[in-house]
Amino acid sequence: MRNRRKMNEPKAAKQKVIDGCKEKACSDKEVKTMEACFGYLNCDCLMHIFSFLPIRDRVNVELVCKQWYSAGRELWKSFKQLDVCRSKWQFKNLKKFKRVEMTMFKTVLERCGRYLTEIDFTHLSTIDEEIYFEYTIDDDKMHEDDDKSFEGIMALASNCTNIEKLSLSSTVVNCNDQHLLDIFKTNKKIRFLNLIGYGIHGTCFNGLSAHVIETLLMQYCCVQSKRLCKLLERCVNLNILSLNCTRSFNTKNFGDILRCVSLVNIKSLKEFRFVSYYDNNRETHLYTSFHVNTNFKNLIAIQIMEAMEDSMNDLLIALGKHCTNLRRANFSDCVGVTDDILINITTLPKLEVLCIDRMEHVTDRSLICLSEHLKILKCSDSQISDTGVITLLNKSQNIEILNLSMCKNISKRSVDYAICVTKHRTNNIILNFCVDHYYGEKCNVKDKSPLFRLHYELTAKEEQLHTGRGCSYIYPFFKCEKNLLQKSCTFNIDSNTEKTFGSYAYYHFFMCFCQRIPNDENN
Repeated sequence: MRNRRKMNEPKAAKQKVIDGCKEKACSDKEVKTMEACFGYLNCDCLMHIFSFLPIRDRVNVELVCKQWYSAGRELWKSFKQLDVCRSKWQFKNLKKFKRVEMTMFKTVLERCGRYLTEIDFTHLSTIDEEIYFEYTIDDDKMHEDDDKSFEGIMALASNCTNIEKLSLSSTVVNCNDQHLLDIFKTNKKIRFLNLIGYGIHGTCFNGLSAHVIETLLMQYCCVQSKRLCKLLERCVNLNILSLNCTRSFNTKNFGDILRCVSLVNIKSLKEFRFVSYYDNNRETHLYTSFHVNTNFKNLIAIQIMEAMEDSMNDLLIALGKHCTNLRRANFSDCVGVTDDILINITTLPKLEVLCIDRMEHVTDRSLICLSEHLKILKCSDSQISDTGVITLLNKSQNIEILNLSMCKNISKRSVDYAICVTKHRTNNIILNFCVDHYYGEKCNVKDKSPLFRLHYELTAKEEQLHTGRGCSYIYPFFKCEKNLLQKSCTFNIDSNTEKTFGSYAYYHFFMCFCQRIPNDENN
């Protein structure tokens, strides 16, 4: 046995030399070998790699070879959501983006249209939203169908049959009543509908499965009020309703819509938003047609802004009486509301968010009654004082955002007390405290708390002057507030995980609070 081992040792040594020579010989061709091996990956590996590619590249990889073609086609079956997000389409310049490239759009829909369950063509940049607003607010332009291409919406109607969530914007895809009717007829599972900036008659609603609709958002749309009311009457399972009306509606149209919302027996309604563009020439008693009754007992969120007439008083009283589950409310710019009326809202036991900016007659008397569950309070340009702020901070230990800008009765005393209170917080919730820029410069806060952030409003010129000062303790409030709301309202529609505020409409609702926030480029 020993002799055999000795005889085999030279052979083993020779084999090691040969293997070493092979490794050296292959070292120069290592890159080529790796490239060659990539072509032998199975379909599962290729599909995983292709899933990270932009949409336009997913189409192009099908032209490489038959294996890549089959892997690319198989990948489209798992493609459930289509939007105009820049990261997915790889647009070079989103600011100049006006329409989806129709050739690529139709090609994509031919591959994945029957598998799609969600289509969102409303994802635009901030600047695009401004351009869009100026465009859609002009009702004459909205009704012009000349020089418009309907190829995109026609491709969508002919290829998609399983849509559950549909969001369309006129700045992305053109369509009219007939095109929407074709989509609604072939997609009977639509439970989320969001239309932005369309001028339609409303005949398309006849093909919509209204009993399936749970969320209805219509923003800056010109639609006949009678047909919209008929749709609302059929939406018996509606949970979220948001109507952002244009100037084409007269007082009678507004009244008909509000009266319909009041009379329709939608006991499942949880969130309601109604915004109209107020005109001084209109009749003042607009909200007299809106009667809150027991049908609104499950209401969680409501937003009614810029209501100038006295009818808001009766509305707020009724809300406090029937909507005891209300958690989020936005009544900004309702300047006629006083403490005697607002106290019906502030005494609600579950209220978490209250936005009452520019309500000049509001004082401490109504705000000190707020719930201990309060998280966000925006009461800029009000009569609240240091005494009210101190009482509020003692009672509401969970408050995260407190906007007191343009409140003339606020002094350094409120800031010092807020710092003292947050030092003893055991819930680790950071308090974001907003004051005016002029006051923020004079605060000279020496004491600090890890759970306190002081912010102040900042104009474009002032931000340029303050850039580079290294002031890490005082921040521009508007930017911070927008980031906080976006972060706290982050949502994933298809996820079953617990969310901070629960649904897409919560995010939509809170983003309305930020509609006056300056754009990053304008700051």
